[in-house]
Amino acid sequence: MSANTYSFTCIGSDAAALAQLHALLKAAMQAPGCALHEPLECIFQYWDGPVVMSASLLGTTLRCTVDTSAHDPLEKPQIQAWHAAGADYLRVHVFNSQVGESSTTYYHAGKRIPAKAFPKPVLSEGERLYELVLEAKDSALAKEVKAGASPNATADGVPIMVLALRAGLVKSVRALHDAKVDWSACLPWAAEVADLIGACGGNQREAMLSGLLHASGADLPKLSRLERVVRPVSTHAKLLQWLLAQPGVDVNALLVDDHSGQETGSLLFHSVEFFEDRADVLKVLTTSGARSVPPAQMSDVERLTRMCRGYRDAQTPAQLAAAGVDLETPLWREYPALRMVMRNYTGALVDLRLANDLLDAGAGVDYWKNPEAFQEEVVEPLLTVYWYEPSNASGKLASRLDANACQIVIDTLRRVLDRGVSAAMEVSLQVDDLETRHEGESPPSACYAGSLLGAVAGLLCVRGSMLRPLCLPLVTLLLENGADPHAPCRRGIHLWARGRIWGWGNWPELHDPWPEGMSVLAYLQQRQAEMPDAIDAAVIEAVQARS
Repeated sequence: MSANTYSFTCIGSDAAALAQLHALLKAAMQAPGCALHEPLECIFQYWDGPVVMSASLLGTTLRCTVDTSAHDPLEKPQIQAWHAAGADYLRVHVFNSQVGESSTTYYHAGKRIPAKAFPKPVLSEGERLYELVLEAKDSALAKEVKAGASPNATADGVPIMVLALRAGLVKSVRALHDAKVDWSACLPWAAEVADLIGACGGNQREAMLSGLLHASGADLPKLSRLERVVRPVSTHAKLLQWLLAQPGVDVNALLVDDHSGQETGSLLFHSVEFFEDRADVLKVLTTSGARSVPPAQMSDVERLTRMCRGYRDAQTPAQLAAAGVDLETPLWREYPALRMVMRNYTGALVDLRLANDLLDAGAGVDYWKNPEAFQEEVVEPLLTVYWYEPSNASGKLASRLDANACQIVIDTLRRVLDRGVSAAMEVSLQVDDLETRHEGESPPSACYAGSLLGAVAGLLCVRGSMLRPLCLPLVTLLLENGADPHAPCRRGIHLWARGRIWGWGNWPELHDPWPEGMSVLAYLQQRQAEMPDAIDAAVIEAVQARS
């Protein structure tokens, strides 16, 4: 959605008024959509749903950023309200995302002034550096530090290193580290700092984490229990080994979420999500006597999420159901575990095995009785070509759709149909040619509307398709569950409402249209008369047996 992003810079002589305005802006940030208090109500009075994105107060300089509609101009009464609230001088920078244009205007006592008349803020070194942070001037801040600015400067009592990490200023963080920043000053924010180092520390990540842990005054037994500290440290085997060897550090202690204060399980319990079960880290933990210790309490959402993501010691669907966990518990929006597994499926057969286990454990499928949901969450994931990967030797796609994979696909659809989902469901598809997807142009497409049986036998699994091995078993399964072989189908048409799916193989065959309203049986018989094919002969025989 297009928007106006306003950046206000206020310089005033009334420190108390600016502090009050800053507090109100901060409150508006924390409670978006709530009623605004004066003077903010006057400042934003002509705008529809403004959102305060940031606010800072450095000395006598107040800055804030506000998002509002692209059609919301700044009116003169709003400028006067800024002045009345304590802004002697006001700089307004606005960026309109609808047209991609920006402008900057300056005001004093309600009147526009030239840029050169706008005073420079009087700032301490820390505030001057923080100004660069607020303006996201990564290179400029790094240059200041390299030129001799103190790496231990603070703004509003917060070290500039913490502020640079929060802003994701990678060059500045590296420069501050190289300038021998005093990590002990960052200890009050240790969990946040370690987490941010893990995200933007680059190739100096381990050295920065080591500096934090070795800082004077670091309480290592306490830090070793903070999840946001241990998670990035655990990706560095040597540093983890050193930490676990320190007095008072317990490798089996339950980690703590510093936001909620809740215990979340031991380090080994989190091995998959923290360090992907890397062998070198597991060796350190094994040598240290690590055990996988779950937290005393876990919600149904947490237990189901661990199951879906394949985390260590995750319970199976049958175990969770036996323990009284409701398999229909929404994990995101209204989607329970089964729907999440299928919506996120990208070809890993372990996910289909989990889907089958969920179905066997009683997970519901009523939502798939809706044709749109059935197509999006069952047909498209199962029959999009995800079973292929680029070959380093030829650059072509090499098939991984073996007999085992075919059987799992068939078993998944069989379980869904056995639970009452109709095999006669209609689908509306646009099939794109996977082979041309990297050529920088829109791939050729084939559109289809009609029965799922027709989509399988006459489009997705036709001669030359990578999904050809699925053709006869899928057709047989659909016929066994009541699919109509005489239902009319349409190909080569333009569809507004359709799902997109990747196809691969003999593209002329995939794209071959058939006469308007022809059934899949009639189409296959026509193609068989033109050019016989053994699989199509078996498909035709199966269809005729059900006719």
